Amino acid sequence: MTVMTGRSIAPAVSPRARRSPTADLAEWRPRSLCRWVEDPDLFFDPRPERQRAAAAVCRGCPVRTQCLSAEVPHDDASYVSGVFGGLTETQRLALRGERQLGHVPHLGVAQRLAGPGWGTWVMARERAGLTLSEMCAAVAEYGLVVDEVTVLVAVWWLGGELCRVPAPCEGDKRRLRRRLAEDYGLLLRELTAAGLRQQDVAAYLGVPLAEVTAAFKILSRGDVEARCGERVAA
Repeated sequence: MTVMTGRSIAPAVSPRARRSPTADLAEWRPRSLCRWVEDPDLFFDPRPERQRAAAAVCRGCPVRTQCLSAEVPHDDASYVSGVFGGLTETQRLALRGERQLGHVPHLGVAQRLAGPGWGTWVMARERAGLTLSEMCAAVAEYGLVVDEVTVLVAVWWLGGELCRVPAPCEGDKRRLRRRLAEDYGLLLRELTAAGLRQQDVAAYLGVPLAEVTAAFKILSRGDVEARCGERVAA
Protein backbone atom coordinates (compact mmCIF):
# COMPACT_ATOMS: atom_id res chain seq x y z
CA MET A 1 0.00 0.00 0.00
CA THR A 2 1.44 3.36 -0.89
CA VAL A 3 -0.36 5.89 1.24
CA MET A 4 0.63 8.33 3.95
CA THR A 5 0.89 7.17 7.55
CA GLY A 6 -0.59 10.16 9.43
CA ARG A 7 -0.05 8.70 12.89
CA SER A 8 -1.03 11.93 14.68
CA ILE A 9 -4.67 11.33 13.77
CA ALA A 10 -6.86 9.87 16.52
CA PRO A 11 -7.73 6.16 16.14
CA ALA A 12 -11.42 7.01 15.76
CA VAL A 13 -10.78 8.53 12.34
CA SER A 14 -11.50 6.16 9.45
CA PRO A 15 -8.58 4.41 7.70
CA ARG A 16 -9.45 6.32 4.52
CA ALA A 17 -8.90 9.62 6.36
CA ARG A 18 -5.85 8.34 8.22
CA ARG A 19 -3.89 7.51 5.07
CA SER A 20 -4.94 9.20 1.90
CA PRO A 21 -3.50 7.56 -1.24
CA THR A 22 -2.91 10.94 -2.84
CA ALA A 23 -1.39 12.67 0.17
CA ASP A 24 2.23 12.07 -0.78
CA LEU A 25 3.15 12.33 -4.46
CA ALA A 26 6.61 10.81 -4.26
CA GLU A 27 8.06 9.92 -7.62
CA TRP A 28 7.06 6.25 -7.42
CA ARG A 29 3.61 6.63 -5.90
CA PRO A 30 1.68 7.52 -9.08
CA ARG A 31 2.59 4.06 -10.42
CA SER A 32 1.12 2.18 -7.45
CA LEU A 33 -1.84 -0.10 -8.10
CA CYS A 34 -3.56 0.77 -4.83
CA ARG A 35 -4.28 4.25 -6.15
CA TRP A 36 -6.91 2.68 -8.42
CA VAL A 37 -8.64 0.55 -5.79
CA GLU A 38 -12.20 1.80 -5.26
CA ASP A 39 -12.20 1.01 -1.55
CA PRO A 40 -8.92 2.04 0.16
CA ASP A 41 -10.31 0.75 3.46
CA LEU A 42 -9.57 -2.74 2.13
CA PHE A 43 -5.95 -2.15 3.08
CA PHE A 44 -6.85 -1.45 6.72
CA ASP A 45 -9.39 -4.20 7.37
CA PRO A 46 -7.96 -6.41 10.16
CA ARG A 47 -9.76 -9.56 8.98
CA PRO A 48 -7.19 -12.05 7.60
CA GLU A 49 -9.14 -12.76 4.42
CA ARG A 50 -9.37 -9.04 3.66
CA GLN A 51 -5.67 -8.56 4.35
CA ARG A 52 -4.89 -11.38 1.92
CA ALA A 53 -7.11 -9.72 -0.68
CA ALA A 54 -5.27 -6.42 -0.22
CA ALA A 55 -1.90 -8.15 -0.45
CA ALA A 56 -3.03 -9.75 -3.71
CA VAL A 57 -3.44 -6.26 -5.18
CA CYS A 58 0.17 -5.54 -4.26
CA ARG A 59 1.33 -8.74 -5.95
CA GLY A 60 1.32 -7.12 -9.37
CA CYS A 61 2.38 -3.66 -8.25
CA PRO A 62 5.51 -2.29 -9.95
CA VAL A 63 6.54 -0.25 -6.90
CA ARG A 64 6.06 -2.88 -4.19
CA THR A 65 9.65 -2.73 -2.96
CA GLN A 66 9.64 1.08 -2.74
CA CYS A 67 6.37 0.96 -0.82
CA LEU A 68 7.67 -1.55 1.71
CA SER A 69 10.92 0.37 2.14
CA ALA A 70 8.96 3.57 2.77
CA GLU A 71 6.63 1.97 5.31
CA VAL A 72 9.08 -0.07 7.39
CA PRO A 73 10.44 2.96 9.32
CA HIS A 74 6.88 3.66 10.53
CA ASP A 75 6.30 0.16 11.90
CA ASP A 76 7.19 0.63 15.54
CA ALA A 77 6.37 -1.33 18.68
CA SER A 78 3.05 0.42 19.20
CA TYR A 79 1.78 0.86 15.63
CA VAL A 80 1.72 -1.69 12.83
CA SER A 81 -1.41 -1.19 10.77
CA GLY A 82 -2.60 -1.96 7.28
CA VAL A 83 -1.23 -3.79 4.27
CA PHE A 84 1.79 -2.06 2.77
CA GLY A 85 4.39 -3.22 0.29
CA GLY A 86 2.56 -6.51 -0.21
CA LEU A 87 2.83 -7.60 3.44
CA THR A 88 0.06 -7.97 6.00
CA GLU A 89 0.19 -6.50 9.49
CA THR A 90 1.40 -9.79 10.98
CA GLN A 91 4.08 -10.21 8.32
CA ARG A 92 5.35 -6.68 8.88
CA LEU A 93 5.36 -7.27 12.63
CA ALA A 94 7.49 -10.36 11.94
CA LEU A 95 9.73 -8.25 9.71
CA ARG A 96 10.05 -5.66 12.48
CA GLY A 97 11.20 -8.42 14.81
CA GLU A 98 13.68 -9.64 12.21
CA ARG A 99 15.14 -6.16 11.87
CA GLN A 100 15.32 -5.81 15.64
CA LEU A 101 17.51 -8.92 15.60
CA GLY A 102 19.67 -7.49 12.81
CA HIS A 103 18.08 -9.47 9.97
CA VAL A 104 17.44 -7.08 7.10
CA PRO A 105 15.95 -8.53 3.89
CA HIS A 106 17.49 -7.75 0.52
CA LEU A 107 14.33 -6.55 -1.20
CA GLY A 108 15.90 -6.55 -4.65
CA VAL A 109 16.73 -10.25 -4.32
CA ALA A 110 13.31 -10.95 -2.80
CA GLN A 111 11.73 -9.26 -5.81
CA ARG A 112 13.76 -11.50 -8.09
CA LEU A 113 12.68 -14.64 -6.22
CA ALA A 114 9.05 -13.52 -6.39
CA GLY A 115 9.26 -12.69 -10.09
CA PRO A 116 8.24 -14.70 -13.16
CA GLY A 117 11.51 -16.59 -13.43
CA TRP A 118 11.74 -17.86 -9.85
CA GLY A 119 8.24 -17.45 -8.45
CA THR A 120 6.70 -20.70 -9.72
CA TRP A 121 9.77 -22.65 -8.64
CA VAL A 122 9.74 -21.11 -5.14
CA MET A 123 6.04 -21.75 -4.58
CA ALA A 124 6.29 -25.35 -5.80
CA ARG A 125 8.85 -26.01 -3.09
CA GLU A 126 6.86 -24.14 -0.48
CA ARG A 127 3.84 -26.31 -1.26
CA ALA A 128 6.10 -29.39 -1.10
CA GLY A 129 6.74 -28.53 2.54
CA LEU A 130 10.35 -27.34 2.45
CA THR A 131 11.41 -25.63 5.66
CA LEU A 132 12.92 -22.17 5.57
CA SER A 133 16.48 -23.47 5.85
CA GLU A 134 15.80 -26.11 3.19
CA MET A 135 14.40 -23.43 0.89
CA CYS A 136 17.55 -21.34 1.25
CA ALA A 137 19.70 -24.39 0.52
CA ALA A 138 17.61 -25.25 -2.55
CA VAL A 139 17.98 -21.72 -3.91
CA ALA A 140 21.74 -21.83 -3.24
CA GLU A 141 22.03 -24.92 -5.42
CA TYR A 142 21.17 -22.68 -8.35
CA GLY A 143 23.89 -20.19 -7.47
CA LEU A 144 21.80 -17.63 -5.58
CA VAL A 145 22.92 -17.33 -1.96
CA VAL A 146 20.20 -15.69 0.13
CA ASP A 147 19.45 -15.24 3.80
CA GLU A 148 16.31 -16.55 5.43
CA VAL A 149 14.50 -13.26 5.93
CA THR A 150 14.86 -12.46 2.22
CA VAL A 151 13.32 -15.82 1.31
CA LEU A 152 10.48 -15.18 3.77
CA VAL A 153 9.62 -11.85 2.14
CA ALA A 154 9.71 -13.42 -1.33
CA VAL A 155 7.37 -16.25 -0.31
CA TRP A 156 5.00 -13.82 1.43
CA TRP A 157 4.93 -11.66 -1.69
CA LEU A 158 3.93 -14.75 -3.65
CA GLY A 159 1.04 -15.42 -1.26
CA GLY A 160 2.75 -18.26 0.60
CA GLU A 161 2.77 -18.85 4.35
CA LEU A 162 6.32 -20.02 5.00
CA CYS A 163 7.43 -19.38 8.58
CA ARG A 164 10.28 -20.17 10.94
CA VAL A 165 8.49 -23.02 12.72
CA PRO A 166 7.86 -25.89 10.27
CA ALA A 167 5.02 -28.38 10.43
CA PRO A 168 5.59 -31.25 12.88
CA CYS A 169 7.27 -34.42 11.72
CA GLU A 170 5.05 -37.35 10.89
CA GLY A 171 3.99 -39.07 14.08
CA ASP A 172 4.66 -36.05 16.30
CA LYS A 173 1.41 -35.69 18.25
CA ARG A 174 2.55 -32.95 20.60
CA ARG A 175 0.52 -29.75 20.79
CA LEU A 176 2.24 -26.75 19.24
CA ARG A 177 2.81 -25.11 22.64
CA ARG A 178 4.59 -28.20 23.91
CA ARG A 179 6.67 -28.43 20.75
CA LEU A 180 7.62 -24.74 21.07
CA ALA A 181 8.66 -25.21 24.70
CA GLU A 182 10.64 -28.39 24.09
CA ASP A 183 12.18 -27.74 20.66
CA TYR A 184 12.44 -23.94 20.65
CA GLY A 185 12.73 -23.15 24.35
CA LEU A 186 16.21 -21.68 24.19
CA LEU A 187 15.26 -19.64 21.14
CA LEU A 188 12.19 -18.27 22.92
CA ARG A 189 14.40 -17.11 25.76
CA GLU A 190 16.93 -15.61 23.36
CA LEU A 191 14.23 -13.66 21.58
CA THR A 192 12.80 -12.18 24.78
CA ALA A 193 16.31 -11.39 26.00
CA ALA A 194 16.81 -9.49 22.73
CA GLY A 195 13.85 -7.29 23.63
CA LEU A 196 11.02 -8.91 21.67
CA ARG A 197 7.59 -9.03 23.29
CA GLN A 198 5.54 -12.20 23.17
CA GLN A 199 3.48 -10.85 20.25
CA ASP A 200 6.73 -10.07 18.43
CA VAL A 201 7.99 -13.59 19.12
CA ALA A 202 4.75 -15.08 17.80
CA ALA A 203 4.97 -13.05 14.59
CA TYR A 204 8.69 -13.83 14.18
CA LEU A 205 8.05 -17.57 14.48
CA GLY A 206 4.80 -17.49 12.51
CA VAL A 207 2.67 -19.09 15.21
CA PRO A 208 -0.39 -17.93 17.21
CA LEU A 209 0.28 -15.67 20.19
CA ALA A 210 -1.74 -17.95 22.48
CA GLU A 211 0.64 -20.83 21.71
CA VAL A 212 3.70 -18.71 22.51
CA THR A 213 2.14 -17.55 25.78
CA ALA A 214 1.35 -21.15 26.70
CA ALA A 215 4.89 -22.25 25.77
CA PHE A 216 6.38 -19.65 28.11
CA LYS A 217 4.12 -20.94 30.91
CA ILE A 218 5.39 -24.47 30.28
CA LEU A 219 8.97 -23.21 30.40
CA SER A 220 8.32 -21.28 33.61
CA ARG A 221 7.20 -24.50 35.30
CA GLY A 222 10.55 -26.06 34.47
CA ASP A 223 9.08 -29.42 33.50
CA VAL A 224 10.72 -29.60 30.07
CA GLU A 225 14.27 -29.73 28.78
CA ALA A 226 14.40 -26.67 26.50
CA ARG A 227 16.23 -27.12 23.26
CA CYS A 228 16.89 -24.63 20.47
CA GLY A 229 15.40 -25.66 17.15
CA GLU A 230 16.70 -22.57 15.40
CA ARG A 231 19.26 -19.93 16.27
CA VAL A 232 18.53 -16.21 16.34
CA ALA A 233 21.57 -15.56 14.15
CA ALA A 234 20.05 -17.44 11.21
